[in-house]
Amino acid sequence: MNTVQKFLVLVVVVALVWVGYYFMSYQKKVAELAQLQETYQATLRNYEAKKKVAEDLPRFEAEVQRLREELEEALVQLPHERKLPALIEEVYDIAEGAGVDIVRLTPAGEVVRGFYAEIILSLELEGGYHNLAVFFDKLGKLERIVNIAQLSLSSPKSTERGIVLSATCNLITYRFIGGGAAPAAPGPKKRRRKT
Repeated sequence: MNTVQKFLVLVVVVALVWVGYYFMSYQKKVAELAQLQETYQATLRNYEAKKKVAEDLPRFEAEVQRLREELEEALVQLPHERKLPALIEEVYDIAEGAGVDIVRLTPAGEVVRGFYAEIILSLELEGGYHNLAVFFDKLGKLERIVNIAQLSLSSPKSTERGIVLSATCNLITYRFIGGGAAPAAPGPKKRRRKT
């Protein structure tokens, strides 16, 4: 074999080794490198986003604290629990302060409305027109939301206290249920009439 042939064989062998190296190793390494660069860029973007959050951390913490305080205030108006004994006691105290007699106060059930439930109390009372108005006004000023529905005034009677009306209505208050099942309503609660 002469020198030219040897050189050509050498070139062919080197070319075959190079082609084998390209397909067997280099191409895989290039794909790996591209994947690593893509992962690096994603990690870098993630890092930058978290760095911005970390820089604003005091602002976010203040926002979380403000939202917690708002939630606490909202839960006073829309508590998780029924808390009927406390509400009933408040209703009786307001009635006494307004000069209204509660004839009957009966829990009438609970109606689920999505994320909250309406707690209905059936109420019968007696008092003067002005006294009833004061009673309803004070109920409206409670921290907990209390609405009056189906108000009916009837049977005016003349007494030593003046003209006394009988009133029936439903007190409606609310509680946050957040997807939980509503408990059953307790039985009726009656209180003696004032004389």
